[in-house]
This record gives sequence, structure tokens and C-alpha cells, in this order.
Amino acid sequence: MAPVCYYKPGDTGAQTAKGISKVKEQLDSDVKEAPARHKKRVQKDRDEVTEQIDKNYPGYESHKDDTQGRWYYRFCDASRLDPKNNPTFREDYEKERKAFEEANPDPNIWVPASQPAPKPTSLGPGWRRSLGMR
Repeated sequence: MAPVCYYKPGDTGAQTAKGISKVKEQLDSDVKEAPARHKKRVQKDRDEVTEQIDKNYPGYESHKDDTQGRWYYRFCDASRLDPKNNPTFREDYEKERKAFEEANPDPNIWVPASQPAPKPTSLGPGWRRSLGMR
């Protein structure tokens, strides 16, 4: 049985930087265009979103020209728990997701093209089952 949660390949460094740049440009535009009475709130929202992006993609700007390396993101595949035949599917899925996220706090990990995909830092229940462990 394959693990439920793992790191899945996402966009390249160049794609990610381009997407983030567009989002930040839109946020800046929103602040400039906000009516005076809403400007403070819109600026606060912009700052919070920008801070979260920078936290989720640490150092993304240093990979802006890289078209080979990729960001890998946390992903949980509910279908791997056989939802049709598992009466405790929802609870099992939540346990798997929570355990994975607690053990692997980075939502995104940069991996250069020549390196393997990131491995989780901890074996959650799904990983143990996939390896034949209990």
C-alpha cells in the first residue's frame, strides 16, 4: 500500500517565482487602488499574504532562473485509504494528514534537478503500512 501523504513535485523555480511575482504585483495594485477608508486593511492583508508566501517558499527568488529544479509540496491522497471500503476513512485520513504535517512542517521544499524527491522526516501510519510495518 502506498503512503497516503508525501511530497509531490510542483512547479519549477522559474514558474514559482513568476507566479509569486504576479500575485505580489496584484497585491501592490490592490493597495494603490483601495479607497482611503480601506487602505489600512488592504495594506495589512497584503503584508500578511506576502509574509506567508515568503514563509511557504523560503529563498524562492534565488531559484527564479531555474527551469529544471522543482518545489515539492505536501500532499495527501485520500484515495489511498480506499474510502469506499473503509468505514473510518475520514478519521484515518485526518490522522494521516495531521501526523504528516506535524512531522514535516515545511509545506514546500526546493529540490535541485539532480537530486531525488524529498523524503518525509518521519514515518507516519501510512508510511509504516507501505513498508509492511505496524
